[in-house]
Amino acid sequence: MPLTVFDRIDRRPHLWAAILVVVTLALGSVLVDLRVNNSIEVWIDRDGEAYGTYREFLDAFGSEEYILLVYELPAEVELDFLQALTDLRWSLEEIPGIQRAQCLSTVYSRFFSLLGIDAFRSELRESPLYRDFLVSSDGRYGAIWLVLGGREQIDRGSIVGAVHTAIDDNWPDKQVYLAGSPVIDEALDSGSRRSALKLFPLVFLLSAVLLIAFFQRPYGLLVPSVSVGAGIVWTLALLQMTGHAINMVTVTLAPLLWVLGLSTSIHLLSRCRQLLAAGMELEQAIREAMRELARPCIYSAVTTAMGFGSLMASSMLPVREMGLFSALGILLCLVSNFVLFPSLARLFPPRPRSTTVEDHPVLAALGRFVARRAGWIVAGSAVLAVVLLLSLFRLRAESNVIDFFKHDAPIAVTYREILANFTGPYSVEILLTPPGDVATLEVLGRVDQLGQRIAKNDGVAKVISAVDFVKKSHQRALLAGPSVHQLPDTEKALVEAWQDTTANLDEELRGFYEPGSDDPNRGTLRLSVLAQPMSSEQHRQLLAAIRSELDAFEASWHPRSTGIVPLLVEMQERLLESQIRSILLAFLLIGPVIALLLRSVRYAGISLAPNLTPILLALGTMAWFDVALDPATVMIAGIALGIGVDDTIHFLTRYVTLRREGMALGPAVDSGLQTVGRAMVRTSVITALGFFVLCFAEFLPLLYFGLFTAIAMLAALFASLVILPALLLLVES
Repeated sequence: MPLTVFDRIDRRPHLWAAILVVVTLALGSVLVDLRVNNSIEVWIDRDGEAYGTYREFLDAFGSEEYILLVYELPAEVELDFLQALTDLRWSLEEIPGIQRAQCLSTVYSRFFSLLGIDAFRSELRESPLYRDFLVSSDGRYGAIWLVLGGREQIDRGSIVGAVHTAIDDNWPDKQVYLAGSPVIDEALDSGSRRSALKLFPLVFLLSAVLLIAFFQRPYGLLVPSVSVGAGIVWTLALLQMTGHAINMVTVTLAPLLWVLGLSTSIHLLSRCRQLLAAGMELEQAIREAMRELARPCIYSAVTTAMGFGSLMASSMLPVREMGLFSALGILLCLVSNFVLFPSLARLFPPRPRSTTVEDHPVLAALGRFVARRAGWIVAGSAVLAVVLLLSLFRLRAESNVIDFFKHDAPIAVTYREILANFTGPYSVEILLTPPGDVATLEVLGRVDQLGQRIAKNDGVAKVISAVDFVKKSHQRALLAGPSVHQLPDTEKALVEAWQDTTANLDEELRGFYEPGSDDPNRGTLRLSVLAQPMSSEQHRQLLAAIRSELDAFEASWHPRSTGIVPLLVEMQERLLESQIRSILLAFLLIGPVIALLLRSVRYAGISLAPNLTPILLALGTMAWFDVALDPATVMIAGIALGIGVDDTIHFLTRYVTLRREGMALGPAVDSGLQTVGRAMVRTSVITALGFFVLCFAEFLPLLYFGLFTAIAMLAALFASLVILPALLLLVES
């Protein structure tokens, strides 16, 4: 027999193990630099046309990002309150990355220090400029708007931390609520860190209990821990060294690789114990277990890797990263298992069972039940599959980031209750480039009318544009009250108001007007549509209404909409598309691999049919309970297929071998169940448990991902133990 890879490993098992341990320790040292990054740029599609328009917006205006500090207003705004607000504003403006801070004390110092506090109070109550912007519509809350610099040059986590410090130093006794995309990013990052510290230890602890219960000796935990742990360290080190960071999705990488990597260890240990029980010596049992399980373990790892690899068809970078590094990690865990098993099995010898493997009463009873009810099992499974398939039409997608947090999470409470009268986490940005001068009644009048029409849409808190500041300058020129908040009615008065705006409100104006490079009187106007917290579908409807308004403008104005909301809506629209692509890709990749393993296209088709049931059960249940597809649950189908076929591969490999050796149909099915059934149950229970642990994650997408994938894993076990044998009995008889 030619010298195989396993012979080479088995000749010097301790040498290979030592080399692997040294490499693992060296790679483990780089994990201290592993970063967390959940910024919005990580999630959006950078290849589409929408992102090109967004880049144009960033180049012109720097950023649409803000941090909103909401506080409860006193019954009467007094000068000492404004002074305290000024002190806080000065501290906030010193934070690197914050361009400017806008609040009530800014308004008072600029326009009302001479007119007095009574005039200022009247302005706050009556002026539409500050309503839903610096003061809530019900007058209960005030806000400080912190405008940030360019997206790619700032550390959002540091800025949010510095903001908290400034609040603690200046307003230690006042309740302040924070909102805005940097706050969401920081909440996602901190939640990801906490999940990373919580999920893996919990998965390890629960699986350790099961491993010790299954094998009843410490080797049942020690051998898998060292073998799989090495593969996980290699994978995370590779992720870090290639410049990637952990995010809300890839935070599950370590716990999932742990439970998936255990499959190979459990099969090797179980088969070794069976051979020892049959009378083999330890050395021979180790070699035979590795030789016998090499093909099914390799092919099951490859198909699982392909299931995860199908996620690379997604348009979202975190999902693609999850697919890539999960696939690599599964293969690396396979290598570490086979390299370390010979040495570890000698150091911690498995204990043979007191009985042979051909006598498990539950598996024997299951085999008899399947033999008697094969037709009913297949027919019932087919009916269930059709019902679940029809329910998929109810499935919807959701990309609203606030819905990613649990209902009682602080940031969810802030947006749902405190910010109901302000705005949501993101805005829709409208860019208009008129063909002539901007400072004309026709141009600014049309912009004003557009803003008023858009503001009437449901969920729009406020529309801000350069027109608002021109109106304010005109009001000041007339020495009028807040009721006179309108554009001038003559071109001369408009030019004067525009000049006054550029002189006294230049900082604010620059955020909403980008002068042309050749002529400062010509340029691009920005309308910022601030929306209240809403679902992705409501965002889509709002965006459709805005685009309908822009279609009415002449092409010479070059009207376009951009901002994070359009990018998130685009992401939502691609979630269902990504789900379909990943399922198709998984089937196209996994089917040929199984056919190659079994050397039969027929058996490959038989193997894939039962594994439709777990996918349909998971997605159908989601549809019935109105759980939306999101960046995490979009991964379920491809992963469920990739993992689910593992049991199928192990069972069919044993079944086909027995059939080709001349065993009859019924005994081959029974022997297949008895030989590999025990290991199938163990690996499936531990895998399902690992996914169930994700229910303790801080983010709802991970909770649902864990729950429904675990359901799919248990359904896959049922499919391999019941539906697949029944199908074989019908087709092969």
